[in-house]
Amino acid sequence: MSLEVVKTQPEWPAWAPKICEGCGSPRGDEAGSLFDPFTVFGVARKFHHDADFLRKRFYELSRALHPDRFSGMDEKLQQASLDRMCQINLAYQTLRNPDKLRSIFFDQFSISIPKVSMPFELAEEWFDLQDSLSDGLVGPQVQSFSEKLAALMSKLQTELKSLECDFDLTVERSTGSSAGQSDELRVSLSKMAEKIAILSTMVSLKRDFEAKIRQR
Repeated sequence: MSLEVVKTQPEWPAWAPKICEGCGSPRGDEAGSLFDPFTVFGVARKFHHDADFLRKRFYELSRALHPDRFSGMDEKLQQASLDRMCQINLAYQTLRNPDKLRSIFFDQFSISIPKVSMPFELAEEWFDLQDSLSDGLVGPQVQSFSEKLAALMSKLQTELKSLECDFDLTVERSTGSSAGQSDELRVSLSKMAEKIAILSTMVSLKRDFEAKIRQR
């Protein structure tokens, strides 16, 4: 490749070196490499990032590696550019989605979602309500259960968000990787997994409850 062509190629930002320094062409995926949205965007491994910052970085990356910039190169390099753009788009979506980020962190720390039962106080009321519905009885019991279910789900969502903030604070105050930091992060993730498990039972219960009401 001539020097003139190299000079016209966009430079890949230093925090995400995915363009060959020697020829200015986009690199293909390294063999065996795993998709990492934090590396793609050059950001900390945490849940929350400034939305304006992410948007700006997304446009920087898109301009640097848009396939149109490499249309005059050979097919392999054009394909590498397309692959990188797919990574950029996926990373941008992932970094703005707490559910996807939790999955990444759960995999990283080998955290599994535990099996949990419905909270006892809610289960007892649910069984009583099903009996009342089967007998054709309606009234304030339905409204009471609906409000209690909504309040519990909202509480779990708030607690989940708080745990995400705790996770981020642990990352931000650390100057490097350590066993102590890993333990703290693992504890926060384990608590998240428990909240998610309970919330999942609530979602299923809400679906069953709404189905019962429609069948009346």
